[in-house]
Amino acid sequence: QLSGDLAELLSRLTKQVGDSRVIRISCALLMRVDFVAAGDLLNWVAQRHAEGREIVFHETHRLVALMFGAMGINETARVQLRHV
Repeated sequence: QLSGDLAELLSRLTKQVGDSRVIRISCALLMRVDFVAAGDLLNWVAQRHAEGREIVFHETHRLVALMFGAMGINETARVQLRHV
């Protein structure tokens, strides 16, 4: 679950990905994202996209993918659904 302010988490993630051009993020264990967290994630994805990077969320639960779509995350990142 992602909820609330993601500043610390996204800061750690930014350090982990370094200069990678393609950033693949597994959502296999992610079942829920709240509105505040989705907004933080949208801003992070938009910044990485502006840097010319490709972001891919894979193994994404359908409800999480719907939230990503509602927030516009899927406009600057690829969201691949989980296959059951």
